[in-house]
Amino acid sequence: GWDGDRDDNADPLNATQRSMQSMYSTGELDMSLRSPLFPLKRGGIAIRKFAQRSPLSRVLLNLVALNFDHTSIRRVQEVFRSLDKDNDGLLSATELCEGLAEIGIPSSDVPKIVDALDVTCSGFVSYSQLVAALIDVNNENIIQHVRNAFRLLDSNNDGQISVQDLLSVLEQGGVDLPFTSNDSAARRSSVHEIYQTLDRDGDGRVTFTDFLDFIRMQPDHE
Repeated sequence: GWDGDRDDNADPLNATQRSMQSMYSTGELDMSLRSPLFPLKRGGIAIRKFAQRSPLSRVLLNLVALNFDHTSIRRVQEVFRSLDKDNDGLLSATELCEGLAEIGIPSSDVPKIVDALDVTCSGFVSYSQLVAALIDVNNENIIQHVRNAFRLLDSNNDGQISVQDLLSVLEQGGVDLPFTSNDSAARRSSVHEIYQTLDRDGDGRVTFTDFLDFIRMQPDHE
């Protein structure tokens, strides 16, 4: 339990508790201070919405998360460590299921959410994959991070993403895009499908505006 009589050296969680209490008193949080998932109470909704996104959208948000200043997402590091019971730097399905249950996500939704977070199909969820599910796509502060993700896909740096750009990124192994396979013909067909999805205005170009619009699109409109 929480023992307010112990000092910070005896119990390092006290400093965290004070920070939690400060945020709670300002109305920033709406959940029990005892839960290690205190920043994810609102995130429970965000995580469920993330699971409703298309595979492509989830992969792109993971690219954004790789370049994200994680310190700006309150306490995610502490939450991740609290869930990572074996301290291996990854969340197993069991660890994640326990955490999702704690923030009140219905058990019937948990398998789909676990699968959605694990975009690499490795059986584990990394820190950046958890962050990806919590990004507020409408926050103006993420635009530069979205731009960095766009540049990862714009392999020739001409300010737009082409089919060849996507193929080049896949060949380099830098990004694992959904719907793609090892068969070259099937891969090209899949890349064309991805390209058409990103080309929101159908002008034959995928600009940064197209890219940002797609990332900001709500799941039911993808």
